[in-house]
Amino acid sequence: LGEMMHRLVLGGESSPPLYTLLLHFWIKLGTSDEHIKLLSVLFGTASVGAIYLLASRLGNHMAALVSCLLLSVSESAIHYSIEARAYSLFLFLSLLSSFCFVSALRTQPEKRFGLNSVWVGYIAVTVLAVYSHWFCLLLPAIHAAGLIIYRPRTLRPVFQFALCLAMIGTLCAPLSSS
Repeated sequence: LGEMMHRLVLGGESSPPLYTLLLHFWIKLGTSDEHIKLLSVLFGTASVGAIYLLASRLGNHMAALVSCLLLSVSESAIHYSIEARAYSLFLFLSLLSSFCFVSALRTQPEKRFGLNSVWVGYIAVTVLAVYSHWFCLLLPAIHAAGLIIYRPRTLRPVFQFALCLAMIGTLCAPLSSS
């Protein structure tokens, strides 16, 4: 763990550290190949639940079930869920971040300008996603496109999203040194 943190600070590690950190503690419970890969399998399995939440928020119960079915039989999703790599964590956190984003847009705006708990959840999950895989840096851009598509009636969600972006950028700044 100390060496990993040292490499992260000095820039010797090219991958974001979240999966490696989780795996470090996961290995304390067992070191067999099956056990090590089980961490990815758990995140891959949790992704089915996350896609259900997202699809039911965007569509209806039937759309959510079809989404779950398609993800469950996806060859690439299965393949990446049995590798001891960050891909299934990346998928899970990306889906959860998108769910939080859509939920934040659909919650009733409060009278004050701050961030409600759904936006705070969006920030937390998106930061964790960026700490799991570099491609998650694209999530805010995809969500910004979603903001344009959903066209909120007031500017409050736009300002809240901008505040979220600033906070996400600040919290992910330590990764820029690696």
